[in-house]
Amino acid sequence: MARGLKNNELKAIFVPEEKQEADRALIRSRDRTVKDLTVAKNRIKSFLKIYGITVPEEFTTGKWTIRFTKWLSQLSFTESSSKRSLQYYLQQANFLMTQRKQIEQEIQSLATGPLYGHKVNLLTTIPSVGMLTAMTFLTEIGGISRFKNIDHLSSYCGLTPDCRNSGPDRTHYWYDQTGKCYS
Repeated sequence: MARGLKNNELKAIFVPEEKQEADRALIRSRDRTVKDLTVAKNRIKSFLKIYGITVPEEFTTGKWTIRFTKWLSQLSFTESSSKRSLQYYLQQANFLMTQRKQIEQEIQSLATGPLYGHKVNLLTTIPSVGMLTAMTFLTEIGGISRFKNIDHLSSYCGLTPDCRNSGPDRTHYWYDQTGKCYS
């Protein structure tokens, strides 16, 4: 390894600054919280199915509203353990919803701050790119100037698919950060 470093045969890796790593961790914590919230909600829906409880039509829109949570908390069971179990599941879901809101407020503060504000404004002019997508891109990528060109950046992000057709057969190719091809 020492010989490789001396002869410039090894490629350097990008090590983010502490600020970027911390901001990246905040964005990732939001993603994990959203996944945990989905698990908690699915656990409650599964619980209802086990007990044969059908969700009223007014709550089948997929939205987790305050009215729906209130309806859940007012359900009655023959066994008190069942009621407590549902309460614990609801407490977990409510905690995760509160946590998600707090994290999103912190991300919003970062997105409007001096470090990211201008870049987020520029990125959100792209159709379908919102604040969270822009912040994810900025914290994961870091400085765009570290890439040789747009193709290198696109390859790093996994945005360089290729398709080769031969009659009815199609093969799709993806290139990773190093330019290695996968099919």
